[in-house]
Amino acid sequence: MTMLMPLKGQLSNVAEILKGGVNDANKLVGVYLEPFGKGFAYDLSNGWYNTASTHGILGFDITFTANIASIPSSQKTYDLAGMGLSTLTLGTKTTGPTIAGKKDDGADLRLVQTVTLPDNSTQSVTTNFKMPKGANLPIVPTMMLQAGIGLPKGTEIMGRYLPTIKIGDYGKLGLWGVGIKHDLKQWIPVVNKTPFWSMSLLVAYTSFKTSVKGKFLTPDPDQFYLSGVDVNNDYNDQGVELKSSALNTSLLLSTNIPVINVYAGLGLVSASSKLNMTGVYPVPDTPKQVDIQNSIDNGEPIKMGVKNVKDPISASIASKTAFKATIGLRLKLALLTIHGDYSVIDGYNIYSAGLGISFR
Repeated sequence: MTMLMPLKGQLSNVAEILKGGVNDANKLVGVYLEPFGKGFAYDLSNGWYNTASTHGILGFDITFTANIASIPSSQKTYDLAGMGLSTLTLGTKTTGPTIAGKKDDGADLRLVQTVTLPDNSTQSVTTNFKMPKGANLPIVPTMMLQAGIGLPKGTEIMGRYLPTIKIGDYGKLGLWGVGIKHDLKQWIPVVNKTPFWSMSLLVAYTSFKTSVKGKFLTPDPDQFYLSGVDVNNDYNDQGVELKSSALNTSLLLSTNIPVINVYAGLGLVSASSKLNMTGVYPVPDTPKQVDIQNSIDNGEPIKMGVKNVKDPISASIASKTAFKATIGLRLKLALLTIHGDYSVIDGYNIYSAGLGISFR
């Protein structure tokens, strides 16, 4: 829920990238939103465990966990120089803030279009725009509610689920996840006789989706001819959809004594986030000759044409497999459990705290 507010606030600004057309839009959206996509996906890999022990048969737990991913300083700015843009050219300012950076202006970009005039001569028409400002979003918070139940042979299955719900004007969100934890220590001779500690293997997957609707971008009549589009009706169903997922495969270790225990995890996380812009959006196009002639007759500057494109952006804003290490502390008082842990992955620091009930 907390992620929808800053996300929606930046959507209209991100849509401004389409003033430069669709050819470079996926790259630019990706470089701007990458810290958010990574932080969110890495958050999804958290909260699956607070002990390496597995439940006994039909033992269970219900646990709530809050996570905060801290975005590293290196992910708060970008430099478009050398990025290999295909149709856009860079202005004087090639650097700028990502969504995690300060609320400063983004890099300068320019689209230049060669227009053929009625007398067959040509003229260059230019559209200048900036990348979105930063949102000063240094952290990415998430919350998880999940349950686990014990099965035979030291196996535990876990699930997390949130049906798709609408959060006021901020959009919709939904989440699901499934995991399995298996006791490895039981299979190692001699080691399986040693007390006061546990070792297990975790494999867990989480998928999250959020979407918002709005009117994020309409063509600017000062820059574009509006013939052929209906500004009042064409752009009422624009939307943005974020999909994130994380697969966590980790070796878990923990002490197994009354009241206070230490736990740790080491493994691989495969994280992915993708942003889709849905609906109809205006993008630059070759102007119609009748519009050019009218501008010449009226002594007005020649502008670019505009056309409508459906679902113009499908950008990967995070796709990474990285090592993850976790260390945490768990307090158990009868059925009540309280835990907190620290993880590091790909330069991101993730802090978690949770509360639950656990039986057997």
